[in-house]
Amino acid sequence: MKAKSILEEENFEVVVFHPNGTGGRIMEKMAQECLFSGVLDMTTHEIVDEMFGGIHAGGPKRLEVVGEKGIPQVVVPGCVDFILCGPIGTLPKKYRKRPVYPFNPALTLVRTTKNEMIKIGRTMAEKLNRSKGATVVLVPTKGLSMYDRPGEPIYDPVADAAFVKALTTNLNPRINVKEVN
Repeated sequence: MKAKSILEEENFEVVVFHPNGTGGRIMEKMAQECLFSGVLDMTTHEIVDEMFGGIHAGGPKRLEVVGEKGIPQVVVPGCVDFILCGPIGTLPKKYRKRPVYPFNPALTLVRTTKNEMIKIGRTMAEKLNRSKGATVVLVPTKGLSMYDRPGEPIYDPVADAAFVKALTTNLNPRINVKEVN
């Protein structure tokens, strides 16, 4: 919302999409129709749920359409550190021994493993490398979500570092990467 305010102060018309699977799909449908002059994609979580069966999957083309259309984009790997599942009591067996955060009675965040984070980093790089327009990636240095900080339940700096390495080493050098505090 802070970014929205800043952009609006500069007289940009801003449309916000929630990263709930539907939001990303609608954003990319509008991008396909060339309705944007730029995109600030701050919560790319939907690719994680698409890859690992979470409930907010954004479809197989998530994080591709904007780049294919040549629309300038700033991309942040926000919330790529968890798989969003249903109620904690319904977690698939494969996730039950992982760090989790019960976000509310209906949603549980399941921490992604180091190997999954490497796959996510590589997948993001592969998708972004196809972009035809200006692309900048901003990498947060103090966690990839609000529950990925010291003392929080899904904090895993080793997995986060593996993600950042996989992303940055696989990105085309023409894509500018900046770490942000």
